[in-house]
Amino acid sequence: MTDGPAVRNDLVLSRASWLLWGIPMALGAFAILWPFARPFLLTAAFMWAGFACVVNAKRCGRFHCHITGPLYLGLGLVSALIGLGVLNIDWRWIGVVFALGTGIAYLPEFAGWQYVRHGSDK
Repeated sequence: MTDGPAVRNDLVLSRASWLLWGIPMALGAFAILWPFARPFLLTAAFMWAGFACVVNAKRCGRFHCHITGPLYLGLGLVSALIGLGVLNIDWRWIGVVFALGTGIAYLPEFAGWQYVRHGSDK
């Protein structure tokens, strides 16, 4: 799919993508370097990126956003619970779930399935 409503509405392809996903990536990098702030930084990063993915999935049907949106929101919640002391999970597991989940979410796109058809796109 090279044109159409999905491509035109895809935030991943917009200039705003650096704000929507670049800032959370920077927060994640700071979280690795600044363990004291890790719970706050990862919670903010995952919630921000997850919300952006959910919005993008709704706007254009980007396949990976249907997976990464809920995944990142869930990781944001888990990060908050770790920070609050409710959960006792090693931060490395958050990284493993993030990396594996994101990688799996992109697999169909590498096979050429970038968008899920919306009812109005048929």
